[in-house]
Amino acid sequence: MSRTTPRPVVFLFFLAGLLINCSGPADQLDTQISEALTTDNAVDATEASQIKAFVKKEKNHLLKDDKAAKLYTTNGLIDDAALLAYIKRSKTYKELAKDGAAPTVSLVGTETVAKPLQLKLYLEASGSMFPYDAPGGNGAFKRTLNDL
Repeated sequence: MSRTTPRPVVFLFFLAGLLINCSGPADQLDTQISEALTTDNAVDATEASQIKAFVKKEKNHLLKDDKAAKLYTTNGLIDDAALLAYIKRSKTYKELAKDGAAPTVSLVGTETVAKPLQLKLYLEASGSMFPYDAPGGNGAFKRTLNDL
């Protein structure tokens, strides 16, 4: 008696192989964005140009996807603002932002930070600071700190 693999098991492996290899352009775009973000917590201008080239190349397929179709303007060009919004909605971007490491995205040489930097400054209320922050002073010390 020879031992053979049951047909349903072979069919399941075949079906799993098809599903793994059948990722569409929208999935490939998401993967490309995820890889760009996970390498250095940023999408630099070079990676952005590669993403734009992919979006341009796969235009016909991406227009069929509801989310990816928003990447194009009405005349068919890539909309940078929509691409930035698409990147910020990606799962990897949200996870990195949630962990406190706000990813940066540079689409055309300028840098966009996810959250504005907020600095809290506390002045020491001791005798050593009195000459700089005297109640009757002109406020130059505090103004200088605020300008920073």
